[in-house]
Amino acid sequence: MLAKQYDRTLWRTTLYQAFPGQRSRRIVYDAATVLHLCRNRLAHQEAIFNRPVDDIRFVALVLADWICPTSRVWIERHCEIEAVLDERP
Repeated sequence: MLAKQYDRTLWRTTLYQAFPGQRSRRIVYDAATVLHLCRNRLAHQEAIFNRPVDDIRFVALVLADWICPTSRVWIERHCEIEAVLDERP
């Protein structure tokens, strides 16, 4: 739904309203793509130790913030990934 082919039909008409913190479809698309690729790796039980997990976490928080800043705060409070990353060798 965020792909360029839907820019005029979906994004400009209504979808941009789902991301009040960001007006650029391409920036939202790029962020969603990062998370999509990470999700696929995890879903297929592939290793992500060689991926920039800190950067992926940051992108997830930014995307959540564009949609709902309150949700970003909730995610930060309840997400344990930072503690796990701090313990890595």
